Amino acid sequence: MPDTLKPLGGRITPDLLSTKVPLLDLKPIFQLQPANPFLLKTRLTQGFIMRQDVVRDLPAAPDAGTSARPTRVDWRNRFSTNWITSIYDQDPCESCWSYATTALVESMVRIEHSYWCKLSEADLHDGRNAKCADGGSVEASLDWAKDHGIADYGCYPDNKNDNPYAPSWDRPGRIVKIGAHQPRRYQPAKGLAG
Repeated sequence: MPDTLKPLGGRITPDLLSTKVPLLDLKPIFQLQPANPFLLKTRLTQGFIMRQDVVRDLPAAPDAGTSARPTRVDWRNRFSTNWITSIYDQDPCESCWSYATTALVESMVRIEHSYWCKLSEADLHDGRNAKCADGGSVEASLDWAKDHGIADYGCYPDNKNDNPYAPSWDRPGRIVKIGAHQPRRYQPAKGLAG
């Protein structure tokens, strides 16, 4: 074994590799009450929450097989909470595709897991070896997020420059990956096409 291993973004020495990291107990996190009542019920049925009284008065989840679906769902004010990530300034780097993809994944994490995180647009941009003057596409960015994940902001802060990609050594434990995605063409709502 070499004296030091040099991954992207840092040095790992043999003494660091032998350091024991305590196990992380996720039960206290799951005990926190999420704003999404359906997620709370899921946590109860999976045994993460033991108290029945916490979910007694929550609305019932709609049956997926019925046609009684809501005509509109606005995640900007669902359960009195804004689930959509904020808009950020990409100035001066032309990386709207990176910001859009990162915002989409952040919002997906909020909606599906009731977890608020700030992901790094630069991790996606620089990880794809893009330059500020380059364009990009959301589809290719989603593919990259599926294969490599997007790190949290603290792992790879936005630098607004064309720097070489060098995330922190612990990036593999600080990413959000997505599953396969299906690109869809935009279809204007009926009666709104111009």
